Amino acid sequence: SYNVVSVAPYYQLSRDGQPADIKGSSGSAAFVGPVFYTEEGGFKKVTFRDIETRPVHLPESVSDGWFAIVQRFFVSGWDVGTGSRDYYVRKTGQDIFTAGALKSTTEIAPGSAWKTEARLYVGPQIHNQLNEFIPGFDRVADYGWLRVICTPLFILLQGIHSVLGNWGWTILVLTFLVRMAF
Repeated sequence: SYNVVSVAPYYQLSRDGQPADIKGSSGSAAFVGPVFYTEEGGFKKVTFRDIETRPVHLPESVSDGWFAIVQRFFVSGWDVGTGSRDYYVRKTGQDIFTAGALKSTTEIAPGSAWKTEARLYVGPQIHNQLNEFIPGFDRVADYGWLRVICTPLFILLQGIHSVLGNWGWTILVLTFLVRMAF
């Protein structure tokens, strides 16, 4: 005799707590760690220190969003599709941290089928590739408080490159346009 089976798929990423490099170009260390996004809660960064020292409150019972672990120039992130999920972070070993999403439990009757879909992005933080993965995923590119200036400049840079096809000329033209603006 067969019984009903309960399943709860989960998706997670793990990383050590070491910085990706010593210092960023601005003299400050670039953010490395888990990030979460939901429509209701917005974009949230979680530092490894926060995970170790205090309770981290993340969205629960939400039906949208994604999570990732960011490193200076690269990112790994899950789009876990539709359905209710709870997000979590925890320290899982000596200097090892895990971020994840646990989807709601589903019961599968004998003789029936069930499937779930999720997508994983692992790669460089290239603006148009990030947005192709899932809308809003470009937020992982950490421009800090300069985001308001950097995002339009980056879009302009990509537009110029699509016309010229050469990064050297693209940078020269962008430099010229910025100097004309000032």
